[in-house]
Amino acid sequence: MRANWIELIRAEIPLWLVCGGVSVLLLLNYPAWSAVPWVIYSLGQLVQMARFLSGRPPWPMGVWPIIWHRWQHHQQRTTDKLKQNYRRIRQLNRMLAVLPQGVVELDEAGNIVWFNPAAESLLGLCEADRGKPVQHLVRVPEFIRWLEQDDTSPLKVVMPQMQLKVLRFQRRPLKGGALLLVEDVSREHDLWQVRRDFVANASHELRTPVTVFRGYLETLLSMEALKPWQTPLRHMSEQADRMHLIIEDLLTLSVIEQAQGDGNERTVSLQQLFPMLEEEARQLSRGQHHLHFTVQDDVGLRGEPTLLRSIFANLISNAVRYTPEGGEIRVSWRLNANGEGVFEVKDTGIGIPREHLPRLTERFYRVDKARSREKGGTGLGLAIVKHALEYHQGRLEVESTPRIGSTFRAIFPLQRIVTEVS
Repeated sequence: MRANWIELIRAEIPLWLVCGGVSVLLLLNYPAWSAVPWVIYSLGQLVQMARFLSGRPPWPMGVWPIIWHRWQHHQQRTTDKLKQNYRRIRQLNRMLAVLPQGVVELDEAGNIVWFNPAAESLLGLCEADRGKPVQHLVRVPEFIRWLEQDDTSPLKVVMPQMQLKVLRFQRRPLKGGALLLVEDVSREHDLWQVRRDFVANASHELRTPVTVFRGYLETLLSMEALKPWQTPLRHMSEQADRMHLIIEDLLTLSVIEQAQGDGNERTVSLQQLFPMLEEEARQLSRGQHHLHFTVQDDVGLRGEPTLLRSIFANLISNAVRYTPEGGEIRVSWRLNANGEGVFEVKDTGIGIPREHLPRLTERFYRVDKARSREKGGTGLGLAIVKHALEYHQGRLEVESTPRIGSTFRAIFPLQRIVTEVS
């Protein structure tokens, strides 16, 4: 607590009264000595101050004992807070020491300020590396480009100098620098690689026999002698076609995951592409829906045409498939306020309950399994859209209300937009 002025004055009043009384008596009897009490009082104050400043307790008179007590109390509180902060720092250091995720503190220039033991192990750092640029120690081109672009999205990197260890980097901004988080995802990457290779190989192996089945079924369906078997043969042909679509979608996903595409990125004119998309939509709709296609901004989109076509076609086919007869579907292309390209498909279909929205892009996830099979979907369309958008650094936004309709937006970053289209 701080000593207020009233408390200090009250403590000093007795000394003032004594000095004043003695001074009055001396003034009446010995006028020349009347100032002596105040001189002694002033010297006493100087001595009290000297004792206080030297760290010794002042004599128990006047304001100085109060000031001394308050100062000691303040010093004790400050010491207790420092001890508490030291304990918290030691506890935080112990927590960071056992954290499996590597943590590296960087200054504004990208130099290493501090790192925990996990980062030391994952990146091969040592105490001598403090103050050095992190890109000089992690010599991977993707990592260096990621740092230079100031990208906040996670980066997965294969570290060739570390027995092909796969690390995932994340960056979080800090005042005066950044925090670099490093995690070993080698096992996760290996499992994903095994799954991806299995799906790709299995799909390739299944493509040939399914093609053979479809060919024989088409032949059998055209034979007059097998007319009594037309119904089961037609059902078999429909299921074979469905299996063929699933295999083709799995192969498409496999190609996208390997980030291969057709190896030939170029600028796609949405003004020229929209008539083809509209014609395909009308064939799929068979006149059952009101379709509106609009290109608001005549700009190009840089990317792989095959993957871009997959994004647009899947979003449009989903809208047609899940919009009842007589419903309205609006497809548009425009630039938003940030200069990003927005491909939007808005329908008046059955809509999607809110709890299903986060899982829409999972493989084979269906909101209504019976209805999806009835409509002929493979359950892979939105998964293809998601991966194809990630390939183009884009994102998918979904808004939906049951029994009112849905809006799907494929948003492409500014660096993918080409303003001059030949």
